[in-house]
Amino acid sequence: KKQKRDVMKVMSLEENALNFIETMSELLNKKKECKELVFDKDDNLSMSFISSAANLRMYCYGIETKSEFDVKGIAGNIIHAIATTNAIVAGAMVIQAIHILKRNNLLKNTKNQEEEKENINNEQRENQLKNEKGKVCWVQNSGQKWLYPQNMEGPRPSCFICQKSIVHLTLNPELFDYGTFEKKILCKNLGFKQPDLVIEFTDPNNDNKPGSNTIESIIDDDDEEEKKEKELMRTKKLDDPMIKIFNHSSLSIDDFAQDVQVNLKIHYLDLDDEKHPNGFEITNNWTLNKFTLKKKEEEEEQQEDDGKSKNNDNNNNKNKNKYIGKKRKELDGDDGDEPQIKQPPSKKLKISA
Repeated sequence: KKQKRDVMKVMSLEENALNFIETMSELLNKKKECKELVFDKDDNLSMSFISSAANLRMYCYGIETKSEFDVKGIAGNIIHAIATTNAIVAGAMVIQAIHILKRNNLLKNTKNQEEEKENINNEQRENQLKNEKGKVCWVQNSGQKWLYPQNMEGPRPSCFICQKSIVHLTLNPELFDYGTFEKKILCKNLGFKQPDLVIEFTDPNNDNKPGSNTIESIIDDDDEEEKKEKELMRTKKLDDPMIKIFNHSSLSIDDFAQDVQVNLKIHYLDLDDEKHPNGFEITNNWTLNKFTLKKKEEEEEQQEDDGKSKNNDNNNNKNKNKYIGKKRKELDGDDGDEPQIKQPPSKKLKISA
């Protein structure tokens, strides 16, 4: 029968090592039975293991070892968790809240007192308080000053989330099914995690009738049937009846995992592969001259045919000029206006007697 240990005793290195092995073995056997272990400071086996593991680590770093009773007191005490960064930040938030309450109280008193309203300095102070920007407070544990307040940055004009503006998405629809559209554009480029779409469109296949469609992302709460249906939708083209993202459609995209909402305007263009290698472009405003389009095959064939016909015309003109020049030479020789001059005999030619 196992002897009961003295929890008030500070064990030696050998005793801690032996106890660590024994308690580890018992915990592994316990895990096989219950499949999950949860730490509890009132569980003797857990505390015995924690005490031995902590003392072995303290020995490695030259720290004075403790008894199991002392270790249990430290593990069960929440005082060491109070003075953390979270507590410092929470304190800074309370201080800022006090500043806001003081400001609101000063504004209230300023409005209630007619004499202060007439005072220019107080009016300036009131306007200054109204226009005062929020601040962000940085915590730094160096030097005498720990808290560093800083004015918060205003909304960026180029940020489509801050401005709640419409973002224009121009893409080649032949390169994307809905799965690629969601993964490559919505998640990778725009940063969504679980995008849910509300689509407003005019159906070109049905006399341009207006309509709407909703597409939800796959979540853990979906049953097998819903997951299969949503997976099937990812294989469909954008203009498929299940998707209905047509040219000039308006998309309202919500991501409840991040509390983000973005409005997209869709434009279909046959973009040039070299100028637009991703097959899509995202812009804050839209004009056609921003994009380079592919040349159509018919235009290329027409240009080739025009080039060939031009070359043939040039060759025909050359042959015609050649023929005319030859005829002219023959006619000039027949007229006899320019008599032919015979070459003199060579000096080396023998003259017979």
